[in-house]
Amino acid sequence: MRLPDGSGVISDPPVRQGNGWDGKRLPCQERAEETENGCHVVRKERKKMKREMEFKMERPGLLKEGQRVTVSEGLLPSNYYYTINPSLAMSGNIPFTKRLKAREGVVKSVEENERGFYVNVEFEED
Repeated sequence: MRLPDGSGVISDPPVRQGNGWDGKRLPCQERAEETENGCHVVRKERKKMKREMEFKMERPGLLKEGQRVTVSEGLLPSNYYYTINPSLAMSGNIPFTKRLKAREGVVKSVEENERGFYVNVEFEED
């Protein structure tokens, strides 16, 4: 690709020297593809992460394994909490840094112990 004034040829973007960089191509440049006009395009491929969360259910039989559920988010002064709609089960308090991004999940298990019924739901997040 030629410079706008018609002189010289640009082959690769310049690589910064110093500050811990050893002159090698950057990881983002290794993934870059050159397009027709010489611009670089970086494609970001994100894997979906699975996250499991526990909810407390007061009565048996409200949810079953494999069932798809939606959750609504509630806000407290220093935490979030989640409720499986329509008010079937409720999560514990979740810190702001661990906020749930997905709003739909799949029930993985329903367990009963001496404290009540607990539902484990798996969510797919970016």
